[in-house]
Amino acid sequence: MKKIILISFLLLASLFADDEWTKVVDLRGQWKFNLGDDLGWIEPDFDDSDWEEIFVPSPWEDEGFPGYDGYAWYRTKFEIKEAYASKSLYLRLWQIDDVDEVYVNGHFIGFSGSFPPHYQTAYNADRVYRIPVEYIFFDKRNTISIRVYDKELGGGILHGRTGIYMREEEFEPDIPLSGFWKFRAGDDPDWKETGYSDTDWENILVPAAWETQGYKNYDGYAWYRYQVYIPEKYRDEQLILFLGKIDDVDEVYFNGIYTGRTGHMPEDPDKRYFNNEWLEWRAYTLNRADVNFGMQNVIAVRVYDGYLHGGIYEGPIGIITREKYKIWRNSGNRGKKNFFELLFDD
Repeated sequence: MKKIILISFLLLASLFADDEWTKVVDLRGQWKFNLGDDLGWIEPDFDDSDWEEIFVPSPWEDEGFPGYDGYAWYRTKFEIKEAYASKSLYLRLWQIDDVDEVYVNGHFIGFSGSFPPHYQTAYNADRVYRIPVEYIFFDKRNTISIRVYDKELGGGILHGRTGIYMREEEFEPDIPLSGFWKFRAGDDPDWKETGYSDTDWENILVPAAWETQGYKNYDGYAWYRYQVYIPEKYRDEQLILFLGKIDDVDEVYFNGIYTGRTGHMPEDPDKRYFNNEWLEWRAYTLNRADVNFGMQNVIAVRVYDGYLHGGIYEGPIGIITREKYKIWRNSGNRGKKNFFELLFDD
């Protein structure tokens, strides 16, 4: 009886967890599939016409590959309408056994677990990968390529309502900041200054983990910089800098002036301490006296990542009015109770 109750609770929990998502592309069905490992299979124009077909989601053992442990690749095509170009889009793959790397149109968008020789399974992790709109061809064909490694038992994309989703609760910032930011690994206090030249820094997409953009396995300090024009019409508004979620801790500077932080930067990286800061939404109130209205402003974000994914990884990202922030906080993501809070709420 206890087992039945527990299963019922889990089913209800999954319903509450999914009510913020809307599927815009259904990816359940026949995908191209091939055993082995070749990084050339990432490329969108690779000819996979002679590959096997396999149903997704389903363990590959149930699709005619019994007892197979090792590397394999999945590929499929999809189209999505231009109407979704302003939305935050996510590829939801649920559970993959054991390790995966995911590419859209040849661009690395996410991973879970670790491939050999430093193998680490992620068989029980839900895969939710943001797809930067810069990587999508709207109203045209797109290619998803997934590299998978299975060590034992069931393998592959196991189950779930596989597809591309958008989040219902996300808001549109008054001044969007998603896109390419300047980025540099390392740490230097001069990097916060407005007069510092970052022209030789790399361009990196925000939001997106830096591991998907050439810094895989990098743990440590890094800085982001961005120039933003703030119109005069916002002079009488209280503005909030909304930076989504950052892994793990951060310090934020606006026009060279300290604005706020989440977590504590470790003075000794060997003695770092975190308290799930990577799950917290970053919102920082801007002092009107620090803002150059009708001019360019410089945002500098110092980040320390201690484990796995790092950086500004989830949006929305932008500057919003206090009124919009209050609406989001009261009725959006922060206002929604999860299943267990509802279950035990007095």
